[in-house]
Amino acid sequence: MLDYLLLPLLGAAWTIVAITAANARQKNVSVIHFYLIGSAGAFLIFTIMSLISGIENIFAPQYRISALAYFTGGVVNASGQGIVMYNLKKGGRALALLIPQLAFILPYIWCLFNGDTFTPAGASGLATITAAVTYLALKKSASSAENPGSSLDPKRILTAFGAMLIVGTGQIFIAIPVVLKKGTPLSAMTGSMIIQFATMLLFALFSIFASGKFIDSMKKAVKSGLTWSLSAAASYCILLPALKCMGARKQSAIVYPIGCSMVIVLFALYAAVCYREKLSRGQIAAFIAIVIGIFLIRM
Repeated sequence: MLDYLLLPLLGAAWTIVAITAANARQKNVSVIHFYLIGSAGAFLIFTIMSLISGIENIFAPQYRISALAYFTGGVVNASGQGIVMYNLKKGGRALALLIPQLAFILPYIWCLFNGDTFTPAGASGLATITAAVTYLALKKSASSAENPGSSLDPKRILTAFGAMLIVGTGQIFIAIPVVLKKGTPLSAMTGSMIIQFATMLLFALFSIFASGKFIDSMKKAVKSGLTWSLSAAASYCILLPALKCMGARKQSAIVYPIGCSMVIVLFALYAAVCYREKLSRGQIAAFIAIVIGIFLIRM
């Protein structure tokens, strides 16, 4: 049962990742250079860890499916995360981050179609969380004066839902080596190294076309980027083992829902306290429903 402790740890690590990105966005740090520095730091961490633990030959035929899945997942997920951070403008941060967390619906359903156990409680939990998040996304605050900064304009809502679809697709690719069990799976360290390399490569390409002075922008992003690299590295050290452990139990579908749902609740609390983004009673009730949904999915 200790395997299940990985899930709240994952949610906590992802929350730190989200808070780091939101604070960097508040300071007007470049999204591109933030992720370039962060992914480069995480890639270095995983490269060293892979060399110590024994890195596989990722170009060997038996590792081809795993390597391609992790690389593709890294590119797609990084694209979505970049959009999420861009959307974390002043005001409505909790909702701007909350909507993309619905991304777990895609890998959850995909895992069910690929051998995971379906339970009525899990389906009820998923429906509860989805309904609550949809309410939070579409319901306006009771009063902008009483609840400053807790709602999003239509453009930012659409941006958040677009990021949700992209991130969810990336999560499916990352889950492929564990769920499908085709070919020989790579170790968690090597898989994480490939994901971060793909992320670093993507934002390195983006930086070529970025506006502003490269050196100045990189200097501004160093502190937050390196903080992100440490928290992101920690999250992947938990994510891939969690997928493997839950996959052995035919429960890999619960990994993303529980992790993402914890981010929703914890980041909303952080935004209310640190950004003073007050929530209406209806919004608070929706967050409570999300917590209930988490426990239903776990049953």
